[in-house]
Amino acid sequence: MTQPRPPALAQHFPDTHMRNFSSLELTRFSFDTRCKQLQPPADMQVERVNLNGVSAMWAIPEDYVGSRTLVYVHGGGFVLGSAEAFVGLAGNLALQAGARALILDYRLAPEHPFPSAREDILAAYHALLGNGIAAEEIVFAGDSSGANLILSLLEDAKCQCLPLPAAALLISPWVDLSLQHESFTTKAASDICLTPEWLANCASLYLGEISAVDPRVSVLQNSMIGLPPMMIQVGSNELLLDDSLRLARHAGGMGVRVRLDVWPNMFHLWHNHASELEEGDAALLQGAEFLAANLP
Repeated sequence: MTQPRPPALAQHFPDTHMRNFSSLELTRFSFDTRCKQLQPPADMQVERVNLNGVSAMWAIPEDYVGSRTLVYVHGGGFVLGSAEAFVGLAGNLALQAGARALILDYRLAPEHPFPSAREDILAAYHALLGNGIAAEEIVFAGDSSGANLILSLLEDAKCQCLPLPAAALLISPWVDLSLQHESFTTKAASDICLTPEWLANCASLYLGEISAVDPRVSVLQNSMIGLPPMMIQVGSNELLLDDSLRLARHAGGMGVRVRLDVWPNMFHLWHNHASELEEGDAALLQGAEFLAANLP
């Protein structure tokens, strides 16, 4: 494996606007610009759609046939990110998985705090099922706060007795919004992308009046019995390392088939540097292979 690139390549959150929210509009623009560095595959058809009131984008590979669908839920601390910014990552992942990608533009905080994003993910899933796509032909993938929303979607779907998707790829999932896991301290010096202060700002904007340990947002308090197979990918240098370790233990202890991959020396969402970083290419490929193995 190659050595990690210099921090300038890895930093998704490099400036004071992103870390301190001095300008939310500028923060979002800067974040999206950096995420767009990974372009969707050539000849991939991209189109905007609306699903039960939820804006989204299809990214469909050339010559795609069938109904195999990858739903991508982007990260950004519940306050940043867009479908347009993540179409490259989702499109490349879907192409390698032999599927089409649907990237959701859920509502963002602070304009739309909890439970807006959670409601949007569930509404979009209802729309897919209502359009005749079988649950076993649907897989989910998401990073950071997006992975948190996927876990909430699985809980909501189970509670509503909806058929569950075939699998979930969770990239650096953020599951402890109270920031109590040990790695928030032990990895503070090695994480070149995130800071505890930045995450605390995001959590506050998203939660509003809801406590970070409220069962509705603290996904590790939920029963995960009966959930579909999960693959968790996380870098060893991340603040969110313990979130992944705890999630794997929690879900695995309830009988969920879990694969946990801790990538040495990797930073937050290194996948988005797949065009420049060998580990990014490898992580995308392994994630795609996992999803494809769980699709018909």
